[in-house]
Amino acid sequence: MRIRNNKLYFERAYKGQKENDDSTWYWQQKQKSKQRKKLANFYVSENKAKATKAEWIFFTFLCSQKIKFRFQKLFMGGRKFYIADFYLPKEKVIIEIDGDSHIGKEEYDKERDNFFINVKRIGIIHFKNEQIFSGEAMRVFIKEFPKNATHQTKRHS
Repeated sequence: MRIRNNKLYFERAYKGQKENDDSTWYWQQKQKSKQRKKLANFYVSENKAKATKAEWIFFTFLCSQKIKFRFQKLFMGGRKFYIADFYLPKEKVIIEIDGDSHIGKEEYDKERDNFFINVKRIGIIHFKNEQIFSGEAMRVFIKEFPKNATHQTKRHS
């Protein structure tokens, strides 16, 4: 770390520098942040490639409704990251399809929902796979779509 013209400059750590030098710590944290982002993007691409049948059915439904949305949207929150199944940016709503992959992960789902509601101020709607296959989710979505922009969790069962 150097000061030139009253500005603080961080420099990379070289072999001769001490292990606990401030510049070394800064670059290590920066590298860790980049690695977390790469890992998160890898998980997003994996989720897109291995999307469930229910997700693809809802994906085609949203496309047919001409609604702008993001599929498998990544949200970074400090050292953690969360992936939403569908994100509607204009309405600030996340749609989660809870299938077999969510069994046994109730605590993680609650933590993620709290992050979206309290930190990002985004509403969440949960549907089950059976609701997608029966078409009930689409009927509920069309009926309640204008009202969905509230910052709370809705579980349709």
